[in-house]
Amino acid sequence: GEGGAYGNLGNAHQSMGDFSQAIAYHTQHLEIAREVGDRVGEGNAGNNLGLALEKNGNLPAAARALVQAFAAFQRGGEIAAIGAVERKF
Repeated sequence: GEGGAYGNLGNAHQSMGDFSQAIAYHTQHLEIAREVGDRVGEGNAGNNLGLALEKNGNLPAAARALVQAFAAFQRGGEIAAIGAVERKF
């Protein structure tokens, strides 16, 4: 859907080193996932947002995004994804 498309755009910009644009796209993905109640999408978006924020040098915001991703994955029952987020800490 639309949220996933924003996530893909964020990943593309992140891979090119354009972290500011990646953050913008991952934020849009996160907002859409929250609106529609997609816990897995929210976790994925928060995880990707956290990584982009980390690469952009904003460690406090990155940590907040990863904690929120962890919580979203817990609510969605995504055990494997929880472990992936835990390893980033």
